[in-house]
Amino acid sequence: MLGLGKMKINARIFWLLLFCLLFSSISMFQASRIATQRIVEDFTYNYVKMNQENIESSLDVLINQANMLSVRLLSQNGIYNVVDDGTLGKDEKADKLRSLMSDMGIDDKLVGDIVIVDDNENAYNYESRTVVDRPDRSYIAEIERSKTPVWGKTKRDANGNATFCSEEGTRTFLPAKN
Repeated sequence: MLGLGKMKINARIFWLLLFCLLFSSISMFQASRIATQRIVEDFTYNYVKMNQENIESSLDVLINQANMLSVRLLSQNGIYNVVDDGTLGKDEKADKLRSLMSDMGIDDKLVGDIVIVDDNENAYNYESRTVVDRPDRSYIAEIERSKTPVWGKTKRDANGNATFCSEEGTRTFLPAKN
């Protein structure tokens, strides 16, 4: 067959032991490689899944906080009164609105700026140092048509920090004044 019959017994034993040793070593190496690969894949899968769940939970909390702030702002009658007050100038309205919003305890880490735009297209910023680009007409029309908050494009500041823009349109339903 392989010429084992012509070999001496010492050579036969040597080749048999070498073959068994190599075969068992290769088998153990392959088994440990497959087991290690499965363990690493399972660990990586669980790690990625856990991080995605944490990100989802954190984003859920942030979006809920932003929505709750929106509800708080929309239900604040003082804001409507200041915006509708024709006796105040634009700078006075801006100062009063900033004062009203700062009394609300808005989290500056969550909110970069709040911009209130009245029917005359005057914009009043909560954060006076921040300059927010005005949305174009089609985006304003989309906000006015929507019954829910509209999430805009992601914007980046000069430092590269990302900002998610959320806008919500509303109309004043206060009683008419004589």
